[in-house]
Amino acid sequence: MRILQNSDIPIYQQIAEQMKEEILSGKRKQGEYLPSIRGLARNLRISVITTMKAYEELELQRPMVYCALQLKRRRIY
Repeated sequence: MRILQNSDIPIYQQIAEQMKEEILSGKRKQGEYLPSIRGLARNLRISVITTMKAYEELELQRPMVYCALQLKRRRIY
């Protein structure tokens, strides 16, 4: 995961967007655990609060991610 410190996009949104892309691309498999909040914060050298906010953002997007995955599966089969 790559975080751009000088970006106009907040760090939590960068994280949420990258995780969403990993899910939609199949890099993260169904049932696979996401990194822990503290572990991800430590690896990225950012605040636990920022990581928590990213996970909350991803949770808000969950219905959209789920629908996108369903549409993607329908196209494949």
